[in-house]
Amino acid sequence: PPPGDDDLLNGPEQAEEQEGRGEWMTVLPKQMKPKAGGHTTSVTSFAAKTFVERDAATIADWTDTPKDQATREARLFLAAQEERYALPAVQAAAQAATAKEHEVLVDDFNQKRRA
Repeated sequence: PPPGDDDLLNGPEQAEEQEGRGEWMTVLPKQMKPKAGGHTTSVTSFAAKTFVERDAATIADWTDTPKDQATREARLFLAAQEERYALPAVQAAAQAATAKEHEVLVDDFNQKRRA
């Protein structure tokens, strides 16, 4: 990350309280497919209607601490800002380079044909 972004990524210094996070907060239950026969009345039935594939983002939504989530959001914000402001500059530089190449080709062609 560019200089100055460390404060945004790290945030204010806080004492971590990992003792308060039990296993139920850090580990997901086993993934089950929907039960045949429609909706069940069980409270523990997470996949009552559809089967949701778990990926890194889904698991992180369940298991991240608030500090981890804030860090992830800050990184996404910085990536979006970089894409928004850096991408047009890169595209403009690429277009300028292409235009320069075309200019050189046209000049070479004109020198060969008009000489």
